[in-house]
Amino acid sequence: MANGDCRGMCGQLNHQEMARAAIELVRRHHPIYLDLKYYREDAEKWFADTSIVEQLLQGLRKVGLKDFTDSSE
Repeated sequence: MANGDCRGMCGQLNHQEMARAAIELVRRHHPIYLDLKYYREDAEKWFADTSIVEQLLQGLRKVGLKDFTDSSE
């Protein structure tokens, strides 16, 4: 979860290279978190304020993640 938070924050702050590096780590070790639907479900367990979850998701979208898992990647 923390890596996802880092990716989202980097995206929101336009730190594209840092976000991409974090995404690559997730791709290798926990690819389920590349699926934003799954990320949302998990993040909502940790953050009572859904606006925080939305901001993180927006940041993840800024760095290229989608709301579905693309199995071709």
